[in-house]
Amino acid sequence: MPTPLSGLVFLGLPLLAAVAAPLGSQAESRPAEESSRPGIYSCVPDHPWELVHRALWVRTEPDGKEHGVDDLDPLLWPQSRYLLEEPAFSRAVSALDAFLATNAERLFPDPLKRVVLQRDLWAIFDWLASVSRESEPRAAELAKQIARAMRRVALSSEEIRSLPHNYDAAVASGAFPPGPTAGERSEPFLGPGLLDLDGSWVRLAQEGPEPLAPSHLHHVDGRSLFLVCLRLPGGREATVQYLRKLRDFPEPLVHEGERRRLNPSLPQFPPGTAVALLRRTLAIDDQGRLTTTPVTESVQVRLFRSIENPAPEFGCDGELFPFQEVFEFDLSRERLFAGVAGGLRAVGREEKRFARLGTHGNDPLERPFFPGQERGFPLLQRCGSCHAQPGIFSVNSFTRISTGPGTILDVEAREVPRRLHPAEPRFPEGYDFRWKEGRASFGYLRGLWAALPR
Repeated sequence: MPTPLSGLVFLGLPLLAAVAAPLGSQAESRPAEESSRPGIYSCVPDHPWELVHRALWVRTEPDGKEHGVDDLDPLLWPQSRYLLEEPAFSRAVSALDAFLATNAERLFPDPLKRVVLQRDLWAIFDWLASVSRESEPRAAELAKQIARAMRRVALSSEEIRSLPHNYDAAVASGAFPPGPTAGERSEPFLGPGLLDLDGSWVRLAQEGPEPLAPSHLHHVDGRSLFLVCLRLPGGREATVQYLRKLRDFPEPLVHEGERRRLNPSLPQFPPGTAVALLRRTLAIDDQGRLTTTPVTESVQVRLFRSIENPAPEFGCDGELFPFQEVFEFDLSRERLFAGVAGGLRAVGREEKRFARLGTHGNDPLERPFFPGQERGFPLLQRCGSCHAQPGIFSVNSFTRISTGPGTILDVEAREVPRRLHPAEPRFPEGYDFRWKEGRASFGYLRGLWAALPR
């Protein structure tokens, strides 16, 4: 169910005037063919939508090397100066101004392109909303134009319902194995039925509005819906029985004086179990209501080869194999618009990305915090920062603990583990939007939509 944003008057998006500003550092990017493509929205370089995308999303080094062309999230961190300094700021403003002045939103009636552009603009807006508007008036100026643009490309509730279920399209394409493959290491796989309420995967829920993946939700400021799914080797019934066993366990915490920690005797799931985190796009419709969409932005899968404890041997980042295998599929706009495998692409085992989640907040393209940060890291090894624990103890949606190095069994447990159960049929259509509605960034957006002209 969508939730209303009262008092809104929809606005419009401008045209961004050129490619992004140069960077001063040497960074490793995605595969070469992904940084030399002709365009995301159009093969015409000066198409208004293309210019907007490039001005906000693409960062270019002095030698012409590009970063972020088709990345899922913008290359912006809490301490970034990009978009607030020249020439990037003027390019963005002039492009957005032109977009609004020419009603460029009418160039693409395609609902899929419109919802993707809105979610990208929303990410930039939320970053700008975190910048002090008193000390950085440029942030306020750019935020106003982006807010108008977001409203111009908003879809009706009917158009949102017509959007494709791209996860299902990716599975049906046959581009990825439906399950773990034979050999020492599996190929990245996408299982059918991940979102089915009667399939072998069990979508997890708990009582109350607390999110199951709060770190991920905070990272995107609530713009996405995160679904956590679990599958034991025995299928759905075995998974449901295991969850019941967890809920019925009489003493999930052990007490040492006033200190509590997780009980090491908690029921453990068997090797071969998989946990998935699916991220879906939220949208704001043409009536100003927050709503879910069927568009999958990413899928992260962890396959447990064993339930031994690798944690003491791990630092902040590390390869979890052979204890766990980690796979990730990210949305590619280019593949999505071309109808290729639902737009999802498997992240390479050694593929380097710039870390966004769990960083020091500095911009590695402007001021690397330590040597090598400007070159990125193997993305899949980042999972070891929070999930290098044995079996169920690595599932933070259950433990409510994210520890990093060391063993989770030695950490004080301030809360009782969550009582997880299978999700009800109305979820995620009945998603509770109060978390996002309570964010300062959303209040700022609400105010701009009410005050600014269409």
